[in-house]
Amino acid sequence: MLTISGAYFNIATGIITALTKGDSVYIGGYLFVTTMTAVIPLRRRASLSILFCSLSTFMIVGFIRGMSFNSVREIYSLNDLISAFLVTSIFVILMDRMRFYNWQNSRKILEQREELKLDKIKIDKLLLNILPVSVAKELKENGFVKPVYYNSATIVFTDFVGFTKISETLTPEELVAELDELFSIFDHIMDKYSLEKLKTIGDSYMFVGGVPIASNNHAIESVLAAIEIQDQMNHVNDEKVKMGKPIFELRIGVNTGPLMAGVVGEKKFVYDVWGDSVNLASRMESSGERGRVNISNSTYEIVKEFFETEARGEIFAKNKGAVTMYFVKRLKPEMSLDEKGFVANERFWNLYLTRVQE
Repeated sequence: MLTISGAYFNIATGIITALTKGDSVYIGGYLFVTTMTAVIPLRRRASLSILFCSLSTFMIVGFIRGMSFNSVREIYSLNDLISAFLVTSIFVILMDRMRFYNWQNSRKILEQREELKLDKIKIDKLLLNILPVSVAKELKENGFVKPVYYNSATIVFTDFVGFTKISETLTPEELVAELDELFSIFDHIMDKYSLEKLKTIGDSYMFVGGVPIASNNHAIESVLAAIEIQDQMNHVNDEKVKMGKPIFELRIGVNTGPLMAGVVGEKKFVYDVWGDSVNLASRMESSGERGRVNISNSTYEIVKEFFETEARGEIFAKNKGAVTMYFVKRLKPEMSLDEKGFVANERFWNLYLTRVQE
């Protein structure tokens, strides 16, 4: 539309001026319309073509009408006209070049914005792999994370038995690949039960329920996750036996109680939990047996209606003395869909929802 309008006004003004045989009054108007072409945001080729067509039309029509530039006044008008066209042409070229540079700069800015958006997405994704969503949000907004006290949470420690001996039979690449495969399975189970993975320390995997989002069903979900991890380990070990590979046997310890949670460090952020409940959960793991889930009395009192357990009595735990412990064997038969007792049925979930509401 700008090209058509510019061409129309320029050529039409040139024709009208030519029809007046180059009257000085009309020449003034023609000069104005011509110089305006420089500020119309057209491509250089279009603007120069309009100027050339307008001047050519003016000359052709003017000479047909008998226009002449014999007098001094008419010669000045012709000089003004030619000068205006030359200056306008130069301005058109300069403006086009300026607009091109501006467009290039704008494109670079847009590209940089897109790169920043992608970098932000990567940083956010990386941050969410390190910290829980709510904690990462608080850290970005405030620059720090305020420690939070939780009246009740469930802490779970897992550890591979005889890991050092097994690691001696594998290359570093094979060892890392094995741990990556197993911990990836654990990660999927965390997502399934909305639990929070805290960290891995060597061959130890630690997660928690009821943190950072408080809930009243964390003990049940944590134990469900624990027995599912053991079930998955059984499947993995069955495959390893068939392939003649060394098996990884796991101890799991679970405890429920109060704790503090927050972020420590300035350079490498770590979301962690502290308290006697955490220490006791670690003792549950170290006092357990391979292939079994060992829970404390506080966890047992919450989950005993759902799971079949084996009382161990009081077991001595380092720095804790005699502690009452239980092995979780499986879901109760009336609560499970499968024979092994690892898949919850409708009755389980109905009771689960009742407990949550209470």
